[in-house]
Amino acid sequence: RDAGVDFQVASLSYPYIHAGMPRVPQPYFAQTEFLSALDHIRLSGKRVHVTEFGYPAAPEGNDAAGAPYPFTADGQAEFLSTYAQALRGRVERVNYWSPDVFSGVNGPGGLPPSVDASGLFSSASVARPAVYRISRVAADRCFDWAEKKFPEIFPQAAASATGLGYYYRHYPATGTYVGIREGTDAIVLHNDREWKFAEVGRLSEFLRIAASEGY
Repeated sequence: RDAGVDFQVASLSYPYIHAGMPRVPQPYFAQTEFLSALDHIRLSGKRVHVTEFGYPAAPEGNDAAGAPYPFTADGQAEFLSTYAQALRGRVERVNYWSPDVFSGVNGPGGLPPSVDASGLFSSASVARPAVYRISRVAADRCFDWAEKKFPEIFPQAAASATGLGYYYRHYPATGTYVGIREGTDAIVLHNDREWKFAEVGRLSEFLRIAASEGY
């Protein structure tokens, strides 16, 4: 901007907590400095993306001093969930850096342990809890949007719950369930009568619509 070059998207890198990285107050996503910067950019009419961020699920190669959450799989999941809520309404898109790595993925002498530890998988076929927590945050945004958009189907705000492999909300007044099938991108509906869920679309598709309308 100072050079007179117009731009449409401000892409930010969230501070990592790996050993040797500059220290910032933690959790940084709760600091006025960080949130004010996001709000300033957004209110100037520019779209805001966080183009890379991550959090360790294991201590190898990472500096635990001042860490806001434990360097465990559950600590990683809690960080991502709370981080996503803090950015809600401020950021259009976030990109997790190297989500598909896991310990030993590149063999001996491969990626640094700090990078392996920050992936969202513990093996090639096993996702860490953070994957499900991210999907649930996205689902809640879609559910909130649906309640506002279609109150005749989803009357009143309902609490989210889990069961039988689904993350869902139930609306007793209409007998409707809306949910996601855990581990997939499927949004489903249930009418409280038939013994099956009807798939109505993709979570990613509904999230784009919800986000465009402020959810």
